[in-house]
Amino acid sequence: MNAEIISQEVMASIEAHFGKRRQIGKGQVFTFGSSLTCSLNYSKLLGGHKFFYAIPRDLLDPTKTFPPTKFGEFAVTSQ
Repeated sequence: MNAEIISQEVMASIEAHFGKRRQIGKGQVFTFGSSLTCSLNYSKLLGGHKFFYAIPRDLLDPTKTFPPTKFGEFAVTSQ
């Protein structure tokens, strides 16, 4: 299955539970209503039990702040 389709399905599911998504920052960083902020990317199985997953720089930068949300910030992966 296409990675973009899978990611869109996961985002639609999160959106249905937590509210409309809005992209913030660079990359795949979104807020869902006032509930949570997350980065959503497709992970790739490299072999065995190893996966590749890229986390946007904005989530790793301690000086970067996001709008306050009820549940905080998350990195979400789909495969």
